[in-house]
Amino acid sequence: MKRLIALLLFMPGIALAVALSPAEKALVSLDDNYTQRTTAMTMRLFYKNDDEQRTADLEFFASGNDRSLIEVKNQGGRYLKLGDRLLIYSAASGGPVKLTGRIFERSFLGSAFSFADLMFPRSFADVYTGQITTSETISFIVPQGTGEAVEEHDCLVMTLTASRRRAPAYRKMIWIDREIEMVVREKDFALSGRLLKTIEYGDFRKVKKRYYPAYLRAEDPARGGVASELFIDQAEFDRTLPAGIFNP
Repeated sequence: MKRLIALLLFMPGIALAVALSPAEKALVSLDDNYTQRTTAMTMRLFYKNDDEQRTADLEFFASGNDRSLIEVKNQGGRYLKLGDRLLIYSAASGGPVKLTGRIFERSFLGSAFSFADLMFPRSFADVYTGQITTSETISFIVPQGTGEAVEEHDCLVMTLTASRRRAPAYRKMIWIDREIEMVVREKDFALSGRLLKTIEYGDFRKVKKRYYPAYLRAEDPARGGVASELFIDQAEFDRTLPAGIFNP
């Protein structure tokens, strides 16, 4: 939908005929803020698996919407997304293992984050239709250094419904910071209405006029409310990635 809207807006004689609703404008603007040619990040994931607190040092690379790669440096393992395929590499397998089904909805390393949370491009206008429901100011505690800081965000709240079968969640509620036009909280729901997950985003930083959250916190009710935390230590956008990095 976003591509069609962008095309119509720039076609002579048609621009005036295109009237976007406030919700459509919000989603298109949101997608524009998340779109980049390439991404490279170093991250730390803190999570609980089998009642054991664990840490994973990650390197993440993405090119466009179809290719992304996560390497788990301290545990070994490599996860390669090529379109709708996910290939997993480990020392034990000796080669790539292709996973099928709704694999991207599964837990990443047993954390509250899914593969889709970490490997899918942020896309709203192409995947969801929505409506603006209300405005709300929310507070979010973000670890910074050795202490904690309370962030406040003046938000637009939207309810989204999937327009594609393979969307990461059937329904979402998202809180969009009005100033930086980034999502600061999202709640994912199943078709039944069951809450699947809550993710909060904070400690926003700016690189080349682009904001990104340096801290993410995910909570999965099915895991007893135990949260997983992701810290993005370094982020680069629109840089040249190593040749062949996405080769199977």
